Amino acid sequence: MPSRPWTDHELATLAELAETFVRGDALRRTRLTTEALELAADPSQVGQFRLVLRLIQSPIANLVLFRKARPFRTMSPATRERYLLSWSTSRFPLRRSAFQGLRKLLTFLAYADPGADSPNPRLAAIGYRPDEPAVTAEPTLVRPVRPPFEEGSPDDAMQLDADAVIVGSGAGGGVVAAELARAGRSVVVLEAGEFVDEASLPTDELDAFGRLYLNHGLLTTWDGSVTMLAGTAVGGGTLVNWMTCLPAPAWVRDEWGREHAIEGLTGAAWDDDVRTIEAELGVADATVIPPKDAAILHGAAALGWTSAAVTRRNGTTCGECGACPFGCRPGTKRSGIRGHLADAQAAGARIVPRVKVTKV
Repeated sequence: MPSRPWTDHELATLAELAETFVRGDALRRTRLTTEALELAADPSQVGQFRLVLRLIQSPIANLVLFRKARPFRTMSPATRERYLLSWSTSRFPLRRSAFQGLRKLLTFLAYADPGADSPNPRLAAIGYRPDEPAVTAEPTLVRPVRPPFEEGSPDDAMQLDADAVIVGSGAGGGVVAAELARAGRSVVVLEAGEFVDEASLPTDELDAFGRLYLNHGLLTTWDGSVTMLAGTAVGGGTLVNWMTCLPAPAWVRDEWGREHAIEGLTGAAWDDDVRTIEAELGVADATVIPPKDAAILHGAAALGWTSAAVTRRNGTTCGECGACPFGCRPGTKRSGIRGHLADAQAAGARIVPRVKVTKV
C-alpha cells in the first residue's frame, strides 16, 4: 500500500540534509530521493527514514544525542556537518546506518543526476568528462519475445510450452540456457528486467541505475548499512559488471563442496569447465592499462609483491571507456546478450523480458 504523503517539514529537513552533504540543487535532490525511496525501498525502511527526519529536528533528542538542544534547521552549516559526522561513529546502530544511507544516496544523486540543465556542472568542476563511446556497428543478435501486455491489456495472457524454463537471464541462466538449447531442448528464459540493446543503453548514471539495476541500485540490507548492486535487465549482472574474471581459489571450492555437498569442484573436470567457459567468453589479459592501474602495478613491483598482475577480462579489445556499469555500447564486453544468451537464442531458445515469476 502507498505510504502517506511526505509532510512539508520532512521535505524541508531532507533538503537541509542534502545541502549539508553537497551544496546546491537541494530541492531537486529531495524530490529525486523521495521518488527513489517510494519506488525501491521497503515501506518499513521508508518509515524508519522518516522517523530519523523527525528526530533530528527535536531539541530534546539532539540534547541527548549531540548535547545541543537545537533543531537541525537552526544549526549553522559547520555545526550541521559536525552533527552528521557524529552519527558515523555513534554507538547507536540506527544513527550509523542512517548516516551511511544518507551519505551514499544524497551524494550519489548530486553527481549522477545530469540535472535540469545538462551537463551536471559538478562534473566539470572536478575536471571529469564522461566518455561517450560509439555504438557498435554489430549489435546483439538477441531478439526477445515481446509479452502481449506491452501493446495490449495488462491482463492479456501468453502461453509458452518448453522442456525447460529458466528464471533469470544472468550469468548462470545464460550458460544453462545455451547448454540446454544446444542439446536440442526447447528452452524459455524469463527475465524480470527489460531488454536493452547496445544502442539503447543509458548514457548517464541516474538513468542506468533506474533501468539496469535491481531496486534502481538501492538494494540494501534492512538497516541500509550495506548496499548491494544486482543487474536486472536481460543479461543480469553480466550486462553491468566490470568484466574482471577471477578464478575461484581451491580453498573456496573446497568450502563449497564441503558445506553445500556440491560435487565436481576440484580436479580435471573443474579445470576443463573453466577453460571452456573462458574460451566462450574470450577471457584474456587486459590489453589497456590505465594510469591508475599502472601506478598500482609499479608500486607492487617496488614492494616486491609478486602476486600483482593485470586483470583478466571478458572484453579484450576494450578501450577503457569506463562505462562498464552502464552496459557496453561498443559491444566489446562478452556479456550475456553477446555471448551465452545469443548462443541460446541461435539454438532456438526464447527470451522473454519484463516478466516476474510468482509461482512455480
